[in-house]
Amino acid sequence: MQTRFLLVRHATCERIEEVLFGRTLDVPLDANGRRQAWAVAELLRREAPLRVESSPRRRTIETGRAIAKAACCELEIAPLLDELDFGDWSGRTFADLECEAGWRRWNHDRDRARTPAGVDIRSVQQTVSGYLASLAGRCTGATLVLVTHAEIIRSTILQCIGAPASGYRDVTVDPASVTRVALDDRGMRLEAANEHAPSRRTASTAVAREATP
Repeated sequence: MQTRFLLVRHATCERIEEVLFGRTLDVPLDANGRRQAWAVAELLRREAPLRVESSPRRRTIETGRAIAKAACCELEIAPLLDELDFGDWSGRTFADLECEAGWRRWNHDRDRARTPAGVDIRSVQQTVSGYLASLAGRCTGATLVLVTHAEIIRSTILQCIGAPASGYRDVTVDPASVTRVALDDRGMRLEAANEHAPSRRTASTAVAREATP
């Protein structure tokens, strides 16, 4: 029997297209983001999830709280869904980061590069896939909503399709989008990616840049 995971990227925040929030700036959703959160909550209400979990960041908690309320369940905080630790890159503008050789290496050689905190994509994939397997073992046959961040979802998609980390540019993970992953005895597979709620208000295309150049 399979367990289904609905990976939701948090909705928009002010300056999302300008600043790498990381773990340093614990920003709230903006007005558009709050509308997006309720739209995706309505989309997922029909899924009747067993549980809704969120990264510890404020932007994910606010998104997850809307989903949990619509699903009539509690929101649980899951540290393993947290944003990547970008170290001293966090809180800086993308324009400023372009002057950093390490940032440029991260974006051009993602298979081998690490953040200033020592994080690499392979370790992120191992952590997330291990966590999904743990949840599947406890919630076999259930549908779970996990509210997290762009790079967590993007790295999971790449792992599902067997693509290298350098393929991240080809994977779009918009704010308030849903990525569907199934896990069973055959392994982890991608069912759908970057799904939007029908009433989702489209923001600038630049908002997909949360952790990319």
